Amino acid sequence: AKESTNLKTYKAKMLKDVNKSAGMSEVTIEGFNYHIGHPTLNSQETAIYFISDAPGGAGGMDIYTSHLVDNKWTSPKSLGEVINTNGDEMHPFIFNDSILYFASDGHGGYGGLDLYSVNLKDTLGTVVNLGNQINTAFDDYSLFLTPEGQTGYFSSNRPGEAGKPSSAEATAGKEDIYKLDILHFKMKYTGYRYRRRSSMEDDKVNLWLSNGGEYNITANSSGDYEFDFQPSENYKIIIQ
Repeated sequence: AKESTNLKTYKAKMLKDVNKSAGMSEVTIEGFNYHIGHPTLNSQETAIYFISDAPGGAGGMDIYTSHLVDNKWTSPKSLGEVINTNGDEMHPFIFNDSILYFASDGHGGYGGLDLYSVNLKDTLGTVVNLGNQINTAFDDYSLFLTPEGQTGYFSSNRPGEAGKPSSAEATAGKEDIYKLDILHFKMKYTGYRYRRRSSMEDDKVNLWLSNGGEYNITANSSGDYEFDFQPSENYKIIIQ
């Protein structure tokens, strides 16, 4: 029988000469003898997110996290079944220590691997599909954003790109790297007082997305509400 090999993650210290590194060593987690793949670190390099098919997961490849304490990585914890499914979750990327981008074929997207985001600081942990401006019926994955969050790069095996045949069969399994420019849309919604109250502060606005996500926003003292809207999404606003 052929012995299986786990995915392993390695680290190296980069030197001023970008083409050289000072040694390379394996990232190990004591007692965890399973895949450790597709790693991404927070800005302080004290938290790592990676994929593994360790027993007890939701199924397929799941995303786990571990923290660096006293120069040792803690026992990994699954990010839970809000993020992990019985399909595969892969290629995590943490941005601004709060937004996790990842690819999945288990959240019922457009087909194949789709790209998703989730705010890890949101207690509800709503998973948001990045929409059909990025995702296709093919595999779209491995998103990386520049530090300022204005430009991104990702991989896809979608057919019909420049210099390639237009048929899906002819391009199956061929991946390209794509660049995207991120536009931030902000729509301002203003409330008005109809009752005699000193302030509209603490008025609640519930915002529902077509994909089932929900956000709760509180008005400021002037009765103003502000939302960041994403293209290719339908919204329903309810004031309570």
